[in-house]
Amino acid sequence: MNIKDAAVFISCIGIVISAGGCQAEPTDTSVVTSSDTSVSEVIVSEISSETSLRTGETLEILLEPPSCEIEYDDNRYGAYFTDQYMDTVGVRLGEAYASSLMFCYSDLDRDGDDELLIGDSSGIYAVVSEDFGIYTESLIWGFNLSQGPVGAEYIGSEYFLCYVHTGNQGLFYTSRIYGYDGDHGGCGEYAYLAGYYGDIGESGSSETMWELYIANDPSDLMMITGDETMDPEDPRYTYTMLPYGDYAIGRAEDPLLDELENSFDEQVAGIRESSSGLTYLEWRSAGDMLEE
Repeated sequence: MNIKDAAVFISCIGIVISAGGCQAEPTDTSVVTSSDTSVSEVIVSEISSETSLRTGETLEILLEPPSCEIEYDDNRYGAYFTDQYMDTVGVRLGEAYASSLMFCYSDLDRDGDDELLIGDSSGIYAVVSEDFGIYTESLIWGFNLSQGPVGAEYIGSEYFLCYVHTGNQGLFYTSRIYGYDGDHGGCGEYAYLAGYYGDIGESGSSETMWELYIANDPSDLMMITGDETMDPEDPRYTYTMLPYGDYAIGRAEDPLLDELENSFDEQVAGIRESSSGLTYLEWRSAGDMLEE
């Protein structure tokens, strides 16, 4: 069956700004944004050095170090905050919550250009890239009914891990590994474990069903857009399913369920073991960029 994952809101949206690399001198930019069928031009002022050099807190999140100067990245991503951030992150999480989040710059794929990461102490909420004037935004948080949004953990080598117990009837558990793809400038689904439960046979007791997807080729992932649906027939993934039955909900011992979970956990462990050179970065308030 296809997965319709209401627990995680994801979108990938592009808008146009100036192109350039770390060696280029940042300049003011003309930004074209689109809303439905209308197009408008907005002039974006250069972010001041005072804002660029404000210090923030250091979150306990290990990441790839940046390659560019802060002032350059502030100018490069300034239009994202002024023209896009509240239309995506703000709409989904609320303006007050979005304003309270933090951001930093990290060169995830070590190509010499930094990506913008949005997050807080719970993890990473969004990955934003810019290439030849195009912003690509990947929203990678999960959502728990009792805790609210849940950030993803960076586990190294361009991969993010997000565990969510949704609290929902139906889809109640998801574990995802997102892989950042520098060629596409966004994140794709590398591995996905999902658990569902419900009274399928109307017997008065709930049963569970589990699905696992693991990518066959890390360089060929389904990119997340907000509209994607994983398909058991997709040749890019190895698919395993435990049909509805009397499997223990959660992580109670069950040989068949343990096998699925172990397959997923082995992917996580392999990525962690291959990671190196990570460091703690300085994070700053998204609200500071929104004020400019």
